[in-house]
Amino acid sequence: MLVAIALPAFGQKPLYSNYTLYDTESGLPQGYISSVVQDQDGFLWIATLNGLARFDGASFLHFQVGDSTQDISTSQIHDLLIDDQNRLWINHYNHKVDLMNPRTFAVQRDVQPIAAIDKANFGLAINWITVDKILSDSRRQFWMGGNREQYFLYDSLDPRWLRLFQTPTETPLWQGFEVDTLGRLWRLGSNGLQVSTDTTWGDFKNFPMPGELQPNWGEADLDPVLWLPNGRVLFAHQQQLFCFREGDGSYHEIPLPLDPSSRQDSRIRYFLLDGKGRPVFEFQGHIYRLEHDESITHLWASPNRDKILSTWLFQDPQGVLWYGTEGEGLYRINTLTPDFATEKYQQNYLVDILTNELGVPLGQIPANWQQSFWAYGLRYQETPRGLVLTQESYGYGDAR
Repeated sequence: MLVAIALPAFGQKPLYSNYTLYDTESGLPQGYISSVVQDQDGFLWIATLNGLARFDGASFLHFQVGDSTQDISTSQIHDLLIDDQNRLWINHYNHKVDLMNPRTFAVQRDVQPIAAIDKANFGLAINWITVDKILSDSRRQFWMGGNREQYFLYDSLDPRWLRLFQTPTETPLWQGFEVDTLGRLWRLGSNGLQVSTDTTWGDFKNFPMPGELQPNWGEADLDPVLWLPNGRVLFAHQQQLFCFREGDGSYHEIPLPLDPSSRQDSRIRYFLLDGKGRPVFEFQGHIYRLEHDESITHLWASPNRDKILSTWLFQDPQGVLWYGTEGEGLYRINTLTPDFATEKYQQNYLVDILTNELGVPLGQIPANWQQSFWAYGLRYQETPRGLVLTQESYGYGDAR
């Protein structure tokens, strides 16, 4: 049996699922996803520990190590950034940073090498630095930070290192950092947040956390920090989420849902903002959204959250989430379409999807389609005639 309905496009997959998994069989160079960005032409760029890939929605184009002008420095990529000039910054695990034109694929390898940051320029000899994160600020300058308390500012318009600076030496933790719209740098210290007092980054102000809120810091590993325009700063440590209000200098913890079926070594690794300025994050294989009133909305659950940890979370302009993992590959998640595996079962999957998701009045659905056997094996796919629903009759071929 075949049903054609003129509706927006969907990929072919189980009817009751709102995600697609791309793995090495789909064309990824590796299943470990370390970063995902989107260029101004709409292409996705995906970093792995075995090279770089560009995704056009149908296939993957690979970039590997070599001697040509389109080859990258190493295959092990830490993270990516697209700047406002549509240039792709490629940050490698061996401390090199490449710059690619995503239209011509021309690569400048090891731009402004870290070795150029020397005592003659900054009065401090640097042997090496791990660039743990690259981000751009409102002045189109790039921050490269890591190696505990050292941070670097790079001007991409007038290519040169502007300055090196160090946060207080009593806070030698590996931490994430954030630059707000005023050009101030926020980072976590040994007992709370620190913020540069002005845009010269010469001094930092400490905001100690109350003792009863202090987590067991241990050896931090890039705990994420997110500055919000309403004067709040979110940060996480392991399995705890905190909020700081700059207006009164107060801290409070935001309780997180716990899933005993997930891997218990999961932690919050990153934040992103959706189109309405709401933070989105992953924890224990679940994706959540923090509402403006600090309530938490559940968006999606990874099917293998008991085995696989996440590595990256990205949201494209259409609101689609891209969820990287440490071995499975990359999930494409349309949170606007609820996963029917978690929705209330009403009649059968065919009727439920037609009425609940596609808005077809029940009276327009033939009675024989409302029978109980329409429960499993449904798939949908776009054709020139519209949306085609297909039922698989297991053991007897496909019934269309």
